[in-house]
Amino acid sequence: MILSVLLLAVTAVYGHVLVPRADPDLPTITVPGSQSRWTPGQVETIEWVTKDLNLRGLNGTVFMGYFQSDGTTFLWEDEPLAQNVSLADGAVNVRCPFNLPSGDLYFISLTVDGSSTPNLSAGFVIQATNESSTALPSLLSTSGNVPSATITRTSVIGTIPAATTSSSSSSGTSSTSTSSTSSSAAPSATGGSNGGSRNFSGCGTFAIALTGVLAGAIGIWY
Repeated sequence: MILSVLLLAVTAVYGHVLVPRADPDLPTITVPGSQSRWTPGQVETIEWVTKDLNLRGLNGTVFMGYFQSDGTTFLWEDEPLAQNVSLADGAVNVRCPFNLPSGDLYFISLTVDGSSTPNLSAGFVIQATNESSTALPSLLSTSGNVPSATITRTSVIGTIPAATTSSSSSSGTSSTSTSSTSSSAAPSATGGSNGGSRNFSGCGTFAIALTGVLAGAIGIWY
């Protein structure tokens, strides 16, 4: 009775009753697939389905595994390839461990944080170039950072030139335009010089005419 009263009180205050969230849907891994071929040491992309799944705010962990000949699976569960992976992204880059021998029954396991049920990819091939052993290692050898498999707002902003760069570019354009204007102004300057020559010729003509008038006047005077 007391519990019922408390429950009603909580409902009245908050408007709803909090219930535990059910296990999230497991996204299906699409890459790697049965035709995929990885090379030790190389950066590889893992992809999964996100359509029609509520994965917002959910993270997952990626593991490397191997299908053994007796039908069981071997998982390097203490050495995840990636952790805190945003499942809403639908992809993540990992580095294929350096010390894996060649084989065609490797798989990727994607576990949603908060759920104990893993989702396995199809078996795929790892082709080693320089392998010293054909036995599966007890510990994976990986090193080095990998680039992001998705474009985030931060990475996009990082590719946009700073305002000073754009301003410098505009200044360069203005400088080019000014230089072009100066070049086009040169013919006008030359034209102005010709105009000066024409004015000088006009003054000479006027002087000759004036001399003729004066000569005529002198003739009449005498």
